[in-house]
Amino acid sequence: MESFALSDMGLKRNENQDRRLVKETPDGAVLLAIADGMGSSAGGGIAAQMIMDGLDAMPDHDLTAGGIMEKLVQQTDQAIFCKASEDACFEDMGATLTAVVVRGSSAQWVHVGDSRLVLFENGRLRYVTKDQNMAWFLYDEGEITAEEARRHPGLRLLDQCVGAGDCEPVTGALEFSPGALFMLTTDGVHDHITPKALTAILSGPESLEHKAQAILRRIRDDGSTDDATMVLAVI
Repeated sequence: MESFALSDMGLKRNENQDRRLVKETPDGAVLLAIADGMGSSAGGGIAAQMIMDGLDAMPDHDLTAGGIMEKLVQQTDQAIFCKASEDACFEDMGATLTAVVVRGSSAQWVHVGDSRLVLFENGRLRYVTKDQNMAWFLYDEGEITAEEARRHPGLRLLDQCVGAGDCEPVTGALEFSPGALFMLTTDGVHDHITPKALTAILSGPESLEHKAQAILRRIRDDGSTDDATMVLAVI
């Protein structure tokens, strides 16, 4: 497994509220995770870190057990909600989450919010998760195009987040071929790059670090001012 993670603070931020995690276990499983904090200036980063800490602390043998990640996310949702309820400084704190556990040629994933898991395989992008926000809901309903969704104000209206107190994680499984590239991104990345541009970068022979830096340059040129975090892994 080859991986590279990059996190860049937004151009209008005083703190990067994104978090990411790459973890390999002795028995050959790989955990990749990404979270994007929201809410108060202090609370968003704390919420995202609480999610990463919970995933990192999971026993290795639990990573691929059915329903364990989903249960952990729901427990963390309640913990964040309680923390926000007890202290006004953390009002409305929460975070998105996208995480995937890979073992062999199969993977299990859990998803809340508008971070993303994308699989790049045989020269093609496969969007595994769906953004849980108003813009992409309208796209699914056929009311706007994909390009319109990328610029729609509904991008900021989330249907789900970890910390709301009633989180309902979406889960799934997938199969893949050896050498597939897993890519996890926060919205500061994927809201500012088209599938065509992303495919062109990922198709090149360059290293994962070079590709991540090229993506970062592309989204900043497009006007992204948000925190931008990505995890790339070839498995």
